[in-house]
Amino acid sequence: MKRLRLHGLIKKVGHTYKYYLTALGKQVVALGLKLKQLYIIPTLSAQPTG
Repeated sequence: MKRLRLHGLIKKVGHTYKYYLTALGKQVVALGLKLKQLYIIPTLSAQPTG
């Protein structure tokens, strides 16, 4: 959690234990999901099993 805050991806809600994604955090999550869909899953499914 501390590293996410240091990089500006999440912010703490005042006087609570809650956090929320910043605009940059939302972009990073969206990019990660897109990379997973376009590159990681197809690469893993193309690997021969044997």
